[in-house]
Amino acid sequence: MKYLITILLFAIGVTLLTVFLFTAEDSSVTDDVVLTVNDHHFSREDLEEKHLLLNDNDNDVDRYRPLINRELLIQEAQRQGIDTEESFRQALKNYYEQSLVKILTDRQYESLTVKVDPARIDRYLSRYGKQFVFTVINGNQKDVDSESSQEILFDELPTPLAILLFDKEPGQIVQWQDTGNSMDKIRLERIEELDGSSSTLPSRESVQLLLAEDQKEQMISGWIQELSTNASIIIYEEGEKR
Repeated sequence: MKYLITILLFAIGVTLLTVFLFTAEDSSVTDDVVLTVNDHHFSREDLEEKHLLLNDNDNDVDRYRPLINRELLIQEAQRQGIDTEESFRQALKNYYEQSLVKILTDRQYESLTVKVDPARIDRYLSRYGKQFVFTVINGNQKDVDSESSQEILFDELPTPLAILLFDKEPGQIVQWQDTGNSMDKIRLERIEELDGSSSTLPSRESVQLLLAEDQKEQMISGWIQELSTNASIIIYEEGEKR
């Protein structure tokens, strides 16, 4: 209930702020106004914030065109009453929630400090020029036909898959989520040396950054799992009392 009240107060606050800004701008035309669109005024400060302020001798309206078009669309949406519709309030709620999650995770990510073991960097670089043979087991199927074997040069593996496999040994099985929603398993079969193969190795600094980012992502996942472990989560069956 408290959560719903917070969302409602946020929506009301944004609406009141929008109305106030429109009213204030419409009633305080000053020499600082640079652009007006249907009585909606943009000051020099507004345009400076949007990096759209032109030189005094530059009257190229095309520079302002994106801002003008956006303002015209906002005004038309308000004229049609879209800002009072449930779909708009839902979109506002979604934006509010997404913003909260992004700010939180960004702050948590920036607060992390990791140190990459030099041995892991050496191991990653040592995989270049080697052939990785592995089996992908489709997570949505249980029959043998769902397995597919692949042979790919480590240099050509997608970066997320390369990070997942570089420190694994033949016989190990790891979880892998493809570009869709399927959670597959990958079984590393063998790593083959290729005669006469040559590879252009990335710099140690780039590999260190790559592995550091992966470590941070793993830490973020662990942090979210900890939040889940410490939370009270109840899934109700249909018809069960809440």
